[in-house]
Amino acid sequence: MDKKILSAAIIAVMAAPVVALADVTVYGQVDLSINAQDIDGASDDINMASNNSRVGLKGSEDLGNGLNAIFQLEYTVDPSGSDTAAGDIGTGRDQWIGLDGGFGKVRFGTMSTLYKSTGSSIDPLWDSALDTRATGMQSGLHSGDGSNGEGRATNTVGYDTPDFNGFTAGATYSFDENCTAASAPGCSPDDDAYSLGGKYANGPILAFVDYVTSDQGGDDDAWKIGGSYSFGDAAVYGQFESDGGLIANGVPGSGAGVSNDSADVWMLGGSYTMGSAMLVAQYGQGDDDSAAGADTGYDSWTVAGVYSFSKRTLTYAGFNQISDDCAGCGETDTFGVGLRHKF
Repeated sequence: MDKKILSAAIIAVMAAPVVALADVTVYGQVDLSINAQDIDGASDDINMASNNSRVGLKGSEDLGNGLNAIFQLEYTVDPSGSDTAAGDIGTGRDQWIGLDGGFGKVRFGTMSTLYKSTGSSIDPLWDSALDTRATGMQSGLHSGDGSNGEGRATNTVGYDTPDFNGFTAGATYSFDENCTAASAPGCSPDDDAYSLGGKYANGPILAFVDYVTSDQGGDDDAWKIGGSYSFGDAAVYGQFESDGGLIANGVPGSGAGVSNDSADVWMLGGSYTMGSAMLVAQYGQGDDDSAAGADTGYDSWTVAGVYSFSKRTLTYAGFNQISDDCAGCGETDTFGVGLRHKF
């Protein structure tokens, strides 16, 4: 069967429950951008990219006595055709089943860590061509998927507390996937990653602190603190990530005994809204890790504008520059313009 026809059929099947059950929702977003990039010492390039375009199903069932069964099934789509066959349903994103009640919420499956989730809450350009992960202002712990500390944790149990006057907390625990020397050097079968976090969100104030570790016995963790404050049409936000080895060594497979650390990452930003338009400015740095002779530091800044046609459709354009500290590395300049629709 033609892949496009198959994808359309799958989406139709996914949408069918909406007719029968009012508590099941089909949702998603399409974000496409045209990006021009100039890298010192390399050729210039212009490409089209899909920025976390996706389609999903989510829903719940009332089980009585304040208890609900909940689920989410979300998939990547790529209308540009760059990553998957044009428009086809691709890899899975957050996919889980759970229970929600007065005790809080417990989920089982694949889900974003608390570390990643708070990062998305402070970036007005998140999931765009210029989001802070793409520009080095947030570490790689906000991206990827797996069971060793990546942003989207697989084989995971997650718990979130009820809301206590704006304060919530939670934890995730990931069971290691068939750990081998080839898949994750230095790991052992009992290296089960976990994350912890707390967040306060009340009115104009957002504050959070998070911790994540791959539990692999070396320098294998990181923590961060951050938040935002809104006043009228303006907002300021920031985040500091302290590397205990997980950022510098990367995930998966940091491995026991690996000693690189200190690749801290921090960012500050602000936005100002004027009617349907928003202006955004951001600056961040990544520090050198502790490896002998390494020069991995960099500076990054972004200016961008966002215009909302409606609550579901917007367009954006912006410029980012990353300046590497290493001798002869130079700069990477990126200009992106995109269009997004949520449904």
